[in-house]
Amino acid sequence: MPPRASVIIATYRRPEMLAGCLDRLLGDGSTVDREVLVVDNASGDDTPEVVRRGAERPSGTPVRLLVETRAGQVHARNRGVAEARGEVLLFLDDDMLVEAGWTDRLVGCFEDPATIAATGRVLPSWPIPPPAWMAGPHAVFLTSPDYGEVRRPLNGGAQEHILGNNMAVRARAVDSLQPLFDPTIGHAGDVSMGGDDVWLSLRLQALGSLWYEPDAVAHHRIPRDRLEWDWFRRRFWQGGIGLARIERRNGSPQPVLARRLVRALRTTRTAWALRHKHAGRENPGPDDAFAEFYAFHWAGKHVEMLLGRFPSLTDWLAAHACR
Repeated sequence: MPPRASVIIATYRRPEMLAGCLDRLLGDGSTVDREVLVVDNASGDDTPEVVRRGAERPSGTPVRLLVETRAGQVHARNRGVAEARGEVLLFLDDDMLVEAGWTDRLVGCFEDPATIAATGRVLPSWPIPPPAWMAGPHAVFLTSPDYGEVRRPLNGGAQEHILGNNMAVRARAVDSLQPLFDPTIGHAGDVSMGGDDVWLSLRLQALGSLWYEPDAVAHHRIPRDRLEWDWFRRRFWQGGIGLARIERRNGSPQPVLARRLVRALRTTRTAWALRHKHAGRENPGPDDAFAEFYAFHWAGKHVEMLLGRFPSLTDWLAAHACR
């Protein structure tokens, strides 16, 4: 008999984090019948050994290793979806640590037949105290939104969406959405456009209700190198490119070419002017960070709006133009 739930974990070259993720998941005390699928995005490291140790745990939960050679978290997740047998598909990232009962809490949202997807609460786990310049709304790009302590339906759209690192989708949605995750957005290697969960939410809300379950808690272990100003700048630049792609797929009207050109030049000039301005400051603050990061976000968006017909070019710019 197929299990009630399939937990899919995409991983890439983080065997130590994966080991912690599996250890917490397999010991979370959930009683729902489940399987765990670890999709190795061709890491070439100790990931298979970590999965083997997880499979040998006396947890009663079968653990399978899959290998996806196409680079990108989205490809890895889609491979897991294709191999999963559960009625409910749960998704975790390898840097997450779930709290007790996580699987049961998310799967419980699907007792209502109208529920098509659900998301849990994500709390940041800092390696060191975050720098002062992170004390602003831009930190959400790193920590994920916190929707609070009340179980409720999500409003939908880009403002409230399911969170890709802690979410569940009813398997029948896969029949309507092929592929479930869009391979032209998401994360791939050093490029973190993100937005794949936003685009998925926009499509899922046409199929049923989306729920937020605050008791399905997972802690996001923040890598130390992501507390650097340069990382944030690149992340916002790449996120802007991803946002423009989502809007295009959603049918948002596009300005005429001349206007797109002017906006791309203007926003790019503003972003680089702020970068040079802040480079000379010894201790830039949260307001400085917010201004510069969002300037690069809008620059990325308008560059993608201008050059979106050439995705290979904007993919290259996403990876290299904001170093």
